[in-house]
Amino acid sequence: MQEGRAPSHPIPIWVGRRGPRMLRLTGRLADGLLVSHNYVPPQRMGEINDLIDEGAQAAGRSPNEIRRGYNLMGIIATGMGDAALAEYRTRGEYVSGTVQEWVDKIGQWLQLNRLDTFIFWPVAGDQQLQMEIFVKEVVPAVKEGLG
Repeated sequence: MQEGRAPSHPIPIWVGRRGPRMLRLTGRLADGLLVSHNYVPPQRMGEINDLIDEGAQAAGRSPNEIRRGYNLMGIIATGMGDAALAEYRTRGEYVSGTVQEWVDKIGQWLQLNRLDTFIFWPVAGDQQLQMEIFVKEVVPAVKEGLG
């Protein structure tokens, strides 16, 4: 096997698991955790953070070194006949709502659950338009709310 050049920068390792052993291992060795809203509801993030912190402290690391990301599967109201939005509002596993509702939810998760990275995954409706709304409206409003 031929060796190539070393990377020009550190390559972060993120983990996408939610079991207690893997969360402690994430705290000991990984750079970040990425879980999905529909598998890990926000109210469970406290328990997850505690396990990551436990692993980090056991390894002599600061828990603040480990990034925490959240996949947000859902639908943003586009104002263009959002029939799909009504259906997804009744499902608890998806995030749904207006731009302001998304901004409010993400702001809460930033403050309460130590999440610092969000990945938007539209699940219905005009997905291209929703991506544009997320990038042009939700993200700037969240950043503005952070000061």
